[in-house]
Amino acid sequence: MPASQVSPFVLPGSATVYQDKYQEFLAVKEYAKVAKKLAEEFNAVFIPLQAQFDAMWEKYGENTYFLRDGVHPNTAGAELIANAWLSAFENEIDK
Repeated sequence: MPASQVSPFVLPGSATVYQDKYQEFLAVKEYAKVAKKLAEEFNAVFIPLQAQFDAMWEKYGENTYFLRDGVHPNTAGAELIANAWLSAFENEIDK
């Protein structure tokens, strides 16, 4: 089974908006570009979690359902991550 690399992720939340620090946390999106480049370099599957969390934010508008404080996933966030990983490796798992 190939290796995987998941992207880092962040949403507005109690830890990320504290003292208006959210803009600093958006550096995670730059880190994700590096993670993607490394995945390509090492022939690993890249799983873009930021895009998944952004989509949930747009759909539901409340990040605490997925990320307790904007950074740390709760049960629903962990399920989102697990499902993203399973989707990325669906063909590998069936082998």
